[in-house]
Amino acid sequence: MFIRLFISVGLLITTLCQAQKLSISPANWWVQMKTDKLVLVVENAPIGISDISINNSEIELIKHYPAANPAFHFIEIEIPYDIKAHTANIVFKTDFAASVSYPFRIYKRNERNPAQSLSSSDAIYQLIPDRFCNGNKKNDNIMSYFEKKDRLNPTGIHGGDINGILSKLDYIKDLGCTTLEILPVTESNLMMNSYKRLASTNFYKVDERLGNIGLYKQLIDSCQSLGLKFIQSFVLHQIGNKHPYFQQMIDTDFFHGTTYDFNSPLPDFSVLTDPYSPESVKKANRQSWNKPNFPTLNQENKLVRQLLIQQVIWWIETTGLRNLKIEQAARNTPQLIKELYSSLNLEYDDLTLVVDNQSPTNQGIYWENLTLDLPTFIVNYNYPSILSNAFSPYEDATKGTAALHKMQLQFAPSDLLLNINLLDNHLLNRAYTNADSDQAQLVMMLGHLLCSPGLPSIYYGTEWQMKGFKSKGISNLAKDFPGGWMNDNTNAFTGKGMSESQKRFYLQMTKLLNWRKENPDLFTGEFIHLLPQSDIYAFVRKSSEQTILVIINNSANTTYHFQEDDFSDIINNYNRCTDLITDDIYLKFKDIIVRNKSIAILTLQK
Repeated sequence: MFIRLFISVGLLITTLCQAQKLSISPANWWVQMKTDKLVLVVENAPIGISDISINNSEIELIKHYPAANPAFHFIEIEIPYDIKAHTANIVFKTDFAASVSYPFRIYKRNERNPAQSLSSSDAIYQLIPDRFCNGNKKNDNIMSYFEKKDRLNPTGIHGGDINGILSKLDYIKDLGCTTLEILPVTESNLMMNSYKRLASTNFYKVDERLGNIGLYKQLIDSCQSLGLKFIQSFVLHQIGNKHPYFQQMIDTDFFHGTTYDFNSPLPDFSVLTDPYSPESVKKANRQSWNKPNFPTLNQENKLVRQLLIQQVIWWIETTGLRNLKIEQAARNTPQLIKELYSSLNLEYDDLTLVVDNQSPTNQGIYWENLTLDLPTFIVNYNYPSILSNAFSPYEDATKGTAALHKMQLQFAPSDLLLNINLLDNHLLNRAYTNADSDQAQLVMMLGHLLCSPGLPSIYYGTEWQMKGFKSKGISNLAKDFPGGWMNDNTNAFTGKGMSESQKRFYLQMTKLLNWRKENPDLFTGEFIHLLPQSDIYAFVRKSSEQTILVIINNSANTTYHFQEDDFSDIINNYNRCTDLITDDIYLKFKDIIVRNKSIAILTLQK
């Protein structure tokens, strides 16, 4: 009798301890959602569950069952569309102890702000929250996180956070960018390589070193009030190895392998978007792990797909997100992408998606059959290398202009406007590095970027000519923004300590970006380019109200004098023009000169 009593008390204590840590995700949903069937994941489930019920609610419990690891339990429910906002109680009955109750909340849906969809008239400013600005020193060293603040470690946590971004939104707006894009914010509590948050350890939580969900919503709302659009990146193909699903192994079928194979090749992004590559090769690529602590999810598992899609909808509904970016998008199975798009299209009519894949191939061929339901922009990884090579003194000038011309021929006119053209980003050499640390070359690159068809994207710090080589490690591309930390010797937010060269380029970029922002119709309008002649390349952008003529002189030595006959169709009905780069005003077209290794952006006037 005593032994049985002892066992019963022990089981009761164990169950009560587990109940204190029990969690359910997602922990809430909303009324009037067309996504009405959910799978709830119970973590630290009570021992010996004999039954589960939902008290005082119209929510239908379809079925429940343990995961391969019984510390997890799945609950399938259906939520009526016209259900009232309330708190339901999910009650766990066990064989060994008293019932355990857990609240599940149904909220009234928030009214969504007016749509701010992306367009080719926008300009993106991409940043890594950890490397931009430290606005709250109190969250730098949280005991429950493995990595603490260490700015001397290039791959470590440096302390940038949401408070820091909030404090610098005016800087981004004044720069002339219309859209802020940030890397993921979900918790990534890893032993190393967590500063980019590319491997989540909690799908439903903002990393505390960045802030919390309230601050994150404040960031989105503040962008809205300032007229800045906002893009949030999501990683759906992998998680961190400290995620409970992997750490406690919810089910081996959730993953492609349980250990990293050091002999397996890294994913090949060109293969993944190659329309002619065998599916077996693509499948093998998708299953590879990117890093030893980044296990790849098995999206062929229907339950895995549903859990991933649920969390994306949860973030959209919780925060009011409008623009989503899928990092390394082709690492996801086509089935996951199709189901995600279908689910999002079912709930929302104001979303824009960005698919990002590190491939120089024409990705439009791959994505056109997968992304039919929602407006989708494709990150153009072909552009940066062509652009940097085109103007380099180490490249033949004529080949450079020809490459710029031929690049546009790869796309249908409608697809051109759906390209996101990168000057640089968190995976590529810094633009100033690609420009051979030559400001004149960088201005040519910037001018072409801002006037070409498509949506330009600029990486934080490029406006101050920050350098970085990918060959020295990805962290070499993710240096701290000067002035984002107290006691920094230089401050790019104010210009303190920055060189005269840096200040000149910052003013040039600010001038061009703000001009672009003030003339949005010009960059959703017509594009005309002319066949390159020797090392001269020219193209036109037109709206119903305006016309600009861009002339690139890629010659190393020769000044170009305008030839009116070559542009008669374009300058007809115009009498004069102004060069936005130099501010020169030309009352006669024949007086236009474009110096060697420079770009002219001519606004034509009647």
